[in-house]
Amino acid sequence: MHVIVGSLEALAKVSAFRHLRSLYVLLAPNIDLRDVDSVLQRLLTKLPGLEKLRLERCGGLQLTAIAELCPKLKHLRLGDCTGSTEEAPLDVDAFPNLEILEISMVHLKVCFSALFLAIRDTLRIARLCHDGMCIEFLHHCARQGKRLPFPCLEELTLETTLSLPALKLDPSDLHDVLKALPALRHLETDSYDLRLFVENYCVPPGRVSLSWLGCVHCAVHKPVDPQLEQMGDIIRAMMEQSSSGGDGACSVC
Repeated sequence: MHVIVGSLEALAKVSAFRHLRSLYVLLAPNIDLRDVDSVLQRLLTKLPGLEKLRLERCGGLQLTAIAELCPKLKHLRLGDCTGSTEEAPLDVDAFPNLEILEISMVHLKVCFSALFLAIRDTLRIARLCHDGMCIEFLHHCARQGKRLPFPCLEELTLETTLSLPALKLDPSDLHDVLKALPALRHLETDSYDLRLFVENYCVPPGRVSLSWLGCVHCAVHKPVDPQLEQMGDIIRAMMEQSSSGGDGACSVC
């Protein structure tokens, strides 16, 4: 079920559909994000069978509450959301069925670290859409990788262009990151340093395929803002060092 909500009253009425397995909620710009969490929790209380939950522009979210109210979740997507200042660390058995995580939100570090520990055994696909979350994930892998890897994580998206120093990592840390991801088959990122390391040090060679987040052709030849221009410089450097693969052009270039 997909709903665009113009008021908190409308959001509350979604609870009339008690047998939903999939719910996508997009809040209209006029709703104060800080007011959403209490209404959302009351809604989720009546939807214990949810397997897929997507929330856009929701504020004050508590992952602990979502985990408790939606134990059957397999796919969780939080876009442009903010976490609650009252958030507590997740239990180790939170989200026991979660396979897909897509998240872009301002978060509390203590909760995010606990989230990785809770879902590491079931997570297959992860998309982290914020520099801070990418840093936290990579640091978690570097610290915990040998002891507590992600045995099922096959597809990873890190939405960042940051260099290794900006990620606060040394090359030796990335070896531990790879050890934390034994099942990884595809990495999507615009970080030149991460791509170069995986391309050269992943064993066996070619085990992990790589892709860019944006259109390579547009980023190199048609930069329209400083961020894209920076990405273009990164990609040009990459293309100068490697002649393999196509030019990555999109269908509208």
